[in-house]
Amino acid sequence: MKTYKGSLIFINILILTVFLSVYAYGQSSLLPEGLDIKEKYMPGVGPQVGRVLLVQGKAVIIHEEEEEGFWIMKGISLYKGDKIVTMPDGRVRLGMNDGSEITIASNSDFSIERSSFDRAKRRFSSFLKLSVGKARFFVKEIVDRRHPEYKVKTATAVIGVRGSDFISGVTGFVTHVTALEDTELEVFSLQYPDQPVIVTDFNQTMVVEGELPTDPTIISPEDIETMKRDFVIILDTGEEEAEEGEDEGTLVEEAGVLIPLDELVEPEGPALPEGYEEPEGPDIFAETIITNQEEDILEQEIEIGESIIEDTIDVSEELPAFPGVPE
Repeated sequence: MKTYKGSLIFINILILTVFLSVYAYGQSSLLPEGLDIKEKYMPGVGPQVGRVLLVQGKAVIIHEEEEEGFWIMKGISLYKGDKIVTMPDGRVRLGMNDGSEITIASNSDFSIERSSFDRAKRRFSSFLKLSVGKARFFVKEIVDRRHPEYKVKTATAVIGVRGSDFISGVTGFVTHVTALEDTELEVFSLQYPDQPVIVTDFNQTMVVEGELPTDPTIISPEDIETMKRDFVIILDTGEEEAEEGEDEGTLVEEAGVLIPLDELVEPEGPALPEGYEEPEGPDIFAETIITNQEEDILEQEIEIGESIIEDTIDVSEELPAFPGVPE
């Protein structure tokens, strides 16, 4: 009996060791072997399609058809074909020209296959790829734009975005897609592109390689909050940044730049005497309610006033000459 238990423990340890080895290899292989990573960032080729909003830890960006990478820093530009790889401690938030925001979690491989935005025609086209890891996509006003084309491809699925906030996770040959608030997605398997599944608020589907997407299932609020934690970025101050769509938080926008809330400085006014109290003024938020009858009376008073003015002064008659003016 003791021999059986000892063998079982040994087998479990062996399985765990193999799993961790495979996992570690998978994470280290996210970057091309022998990639030269430089500190000084160099822009890519073509028009800018977005920029890096926030960075936590380490992440690498590789431009299309280039054999060197750059450590990602806040504010750098993004280009078509850029590949972003986050390290085990890395998280990155991207702001795209079309108004969407993408937060890439740790140990992820993400690429910008295509991203174009015509501001005048309010038309955009984005095709993104999540090879492994997790990413959260927040797409603004997509339902109000003409001919929206916003798609995310994984190893097993394609997600067509109708709006507007969702999380995708890719592990091996399995893709999980979770829709958050006010969201509608069209998810289909790469093997069955003509049989999509519609996923709406707080529902999740799973796509295994070669299989149809599973029927959407409801995700509990607790699980949703747990998922969101993978996309919270810790600032250099040690505080957490504000989540997308929230008005309150430690990050605020000042002159187009995101800065910690505690760095804002209120303008100083003149010193007030001790014991001074702000005088009470009228309530500017009080609503004035006018009934239909009161509106009729008000209109009648205006009409009467206008008729009196017209009867008193006839502008059609020639006015007498001003006294003292020579003829």
